[in-house]
Amino acid sequence: METQHAAFLRQLRDLAFPLVTFVFALSLVGCGKKPEAHHYALHGRIISVDKLGHELIIDHDAIPGFMEAMTMPYPVADNAMLEQVGPGDEIRADLKVEDEHIAIDKLEVVKKAAPGSAPVPKPMHVPTTGEQAPGAPLIAVFDEWFIQKVSPIIRRVPRDLI
Repeated sequence: METQHAAFLRQLRDLAFPLVTFVFALSLVGCGKKPEAHHYALHGRIISVDKLGHELIIDHDAIPGFMEAMTMPYPVADNAMLEQVGPGDEIRADLKVEDEHIAIDKLEVVKKAAPGSAPVPKPMHVPTTGEQAPGAPLIAVFDEWFIQKVSPIIRRVPRDLI
């Protein structure tokens, strides 16, 4: 006579193949879908051209439906774009966003920068010894929460389980 445990194992074995087949079929269906690309109009000013990194650092206006105004690097779809622009140029571009990939797809120079008018990068702030880091208060709050809430739970876990 078959024990309950043996019967359970037999049922589990009988279900394993159909389950694995179903999961595999679902993964194949998911692999076939390519994310739809979104295009956004970008207007801004070139801060610098990074030919080695294949990107433009752009101080841009807000991009409605995508992000606020900021200065950040954008990769270009075609390296020829890097030769079209220089620091200080005002541009319009088509920003292509596809899944996690962002790139400038099309680029138009609206106004070339006057010679010698290239923007001067803002100097980077280097903290001095003893200067409080911007996130320090947040870290202190987290430490206090961790000590009060999590430490007692960890102490109760039997050592042989850790």
